[in-house]
Amino acid sequence: MAAHGEHDTPSVRDETLLSLMEASLDGFRAPLYRSGMSAKDFVVDLGDLKVAVVPFFKVSLEERRKLTLRFLREFDEISKGAGGKFVLLAHMSLDTEMQFDAVASPSDLPSC
Repeated sequence: MAAHGEHDTPSVRDETLLSLMEASLDGFRAPLYRSGMSAKDFVVDLGDLKVAVVPFFKVSLEERRKLTLRFLREFDEISKGAGGKFVLLAHMSLDTEMQFDAVASPSDLPSC
C-alpha cells in the first residue's frame, strides 16, 4: 500500500513508479487521484482491515486543502460503518508541523 506524493504524482498521461508497481505486484495498491474521483475510490478493502489512502493532489494549494478535507470527512463516515480496523495512509502536511502548505489539522482526521 502506498500514497503518491508530490514527486510521485504524474501529469495526466505519465506512469509513475508506484503505478507500475501496482500493475506488477499482486495485492499492491497505490491509488492515483484523477478529477471527479471520490473518497470511496481510495478505500482498499482487505477484509477485516480497510485502508483509506490520501495521495498528494496535484492541484493548487487551496484546491488541495478542499479535496483533502472532503476526503477526510468522507473517510470518517466510511470508517463508522466499516467494521473491523480502519487505517488512514496519507501524504499530506498538518498545520501543527507545516504551516505554510498544510492542508488539514489533526482535528480534521477521522475519529476512528
